[in-house]
This record gives sequence, structure tokens and C-alpha cells, in this order.
Amino acid sequence: WSDRLGGIFRVHHPGAAGEDLSARYRDAFSAAYRDAFSPQEALADIAFVETLSTTHPQAVDLYRADGDRGERASLKVFALGEPVPLSRRVPMLENLGFTVSNERTYRIAPASGAVVYLHDMSIGRARGGAIDIGANDLRIEAAIEALLAERIDSDRFNQLVIEAGLDWRQVMVLRAYGRYLTQTGVPFSLDYLADALARHAGLARRLVDLFARLFDPAGNEDGATREAAAGAEAAAIRAALDAVTNLDDDRILRRFLNLVEATVRTNAYQRDA
Repeated sequence: WSDRLGGIFRVHHPGAAGEDLSARYRDAFSAAYRDAFSPQEALADIAFVETLSTTHPQAVDLYRADGDRGERASLKVFALGEPVPLSRRVPMLENLGFTVSNERTYRIAPASGAVVYLHDMSIGRARGGAIDIGANDLRIEAAIEALLAERIDSDRFNQLVIEAGLDWRQVMVLRAYGRYLTQTGVPFSLDYLADALARHAGLARRLVDLFARLFDPAGNEDGATREAAAGAEAAAIRAALDAVTNLDDDRILRRFLNLVEATVRTNAYQRDA
């Protein structure tokens, strides 16, 4: 296995760079890792390991392993220096709308540099259905990296990443509205609000689209055109709400719509200090 890995390095990284990588990683992988993964897969994992640093201590790879069916996928989390506890990883993924059915942790110890822990997990969608990796991998990976870095909260709003196709910044907008609603005294918990949005993922997506229509500075329409388009979008959302049969869900979705329309300004699109 180590000899084959060295040969792959010479093919893909000829010259001094390949010799350096081969020296660092030739004996970095445990017997358990070598039993589970091929040298070709190790080469891909090394690419993730090489991106890690003290300012970027975790990396994520969502992929389809041999044997994964459409409703199953595999997830690798690379952690520099110390592992991510299972008690943190599983609830985090469950809040994203996944179930975890299998988990293995491997230790990667390069000849120079810190040890890296690789957590390899088998996941599925809690609400059922296929996981479209081609359409969702970058968005899901970005959300998990933001969670690991504690830039966002781990709660049930995060399931909108896979259910509504939102990125983690768009989810933050709906989370902020949800927290505001709980302060106004609505008789629903934050989790219940999140679940209502997930049950009507298309409408959740349209609420975010309306928010962007109103406030995204990248929009190049003049004020009148923007307001007209937002009014049409809001009217379409109200028409779609007529098909919601659950009274609580209807009340919740209408309150979210009311808050979006009542918003005067936002810092949601400010990305730097």
C-alpha cells in the first residue's frame, strides 16, 4: 500500500514536490485506514489535510462511497490537532437534517506537522429522499465548516440547507426572524418554527428570495422596479399560503412574511468588519 502511494505521488507530483509529499505521508496512515481506503483515496485526503492550518483547522468532504445508494452519502471531517467529539458531531448533523448510521475515526500522522483526525461517517436524510451531491455538496460542506468553526448556531433551522436549498447565511436570516418571533410572544418554540419552515421548504425558499429582492445590494434594478417585483413575489407567496392546510403552519409562515415586509434595513449582506 505504501509503495503504491509512493508511485502515485511520483505520477501526480513529479520532482521534488512529490518526493517531499511521499516522505511526509508514506507512513502517515494507520493499518485501519489502509484497510478502508485505497492509495488513490489517500491522495485525495492528503489534498484536504494540506489545506489545514491553525486558522483553518477543519475541512469537510461530502462524497459518494462505493455502496452508497442515492439516499445515502458519506462525509469526511478532517480535524487538525484534536478530534471533534462524536457527541458534538452527531447532534450537529441531526440539526442539518441527517441521520448518522456509521462512524469511524482514523489518525493521520505526517512525518512533519501536527496529527490530523479523520472522521468518516455514513449519513442519510432524516426526512427521506435522495441526497443530490452534485447540486448540494459545496453548500452542505460550507455549512458544516461554519458549524465546526462556531460561526453559526447548531439548531433545527440548519435543516433548511438541504430541505430548502439555502446556504448557511440565508438560514441565518430566517433564524433571526424566528428569534424575533419568539420575543414577540408567539406560542411556538424556535424548533417548532424551524420545523414549520422545513415542512414547507418551497415557501421558506421564496421568503428568502423576497428578502433578497428587497435588500440584496447586488440587485441592479431601480427602486420602483425592485418594489414592484417584491410586491409580485409577496403576492405569489400569499397565494401559495392558501394551500397550507395546517393552521399553525399557516400562522407561522404568514408571520415570517409579515416580518420580511416590515423590515426597513439589514446588515445581512455586510461580509466584513
